[in-house]
Amino acid sequence: MQERTDLIILGMAVDKWACVAVCSYFEPDTGCKNVKVNDNIAAGCKFAGFVTPGHKCATYSAEEQNFKGNVAHSVAGHGARLYPNPNDKESTTCFEGSYFSAYKVTE
Repeated sequence: MQERTDLIILGMAVDKWACVAVCSYFEPDTGCKNVKVNDNIAAGCKFAGFVTPGHKCATYSAEEQNFKGNVAHSVAGHGARLYPNPNDKESTTCFEGSYFSAYKVTE
C-alpha cells in the first residue's frame, strides 16, 4: 500500500489516510454536527478503517449514537480511531463507539 497523493473530496468528507474520515482533517471541526456513521464496512485502508468522533459514554439510544455497528477489516493500521467530539464538552472526559468490530488489522 502507498500513501495517497491525491485527496478525494466528497462533500464534507476528506479521505487521505482513512477509508472513512469524518470531520477529522481539520481538528477541531466544530462546524461538523449531527454526522452519523452507522452500519458500514471499511476494508483495505492504509491508516484506519474509520476516523470519527465518538459519542457520549453510556449513551445507548440509537438517536444519540454517532458511531455504531461498523466493521473494519484488512487495514494496515487501526480499525478505528475515535476522538473526542469537539461539539460535546463532556466527551473530553469520556467518549466511545458502540458495536464496532475489526479483524485482520495491524493495530
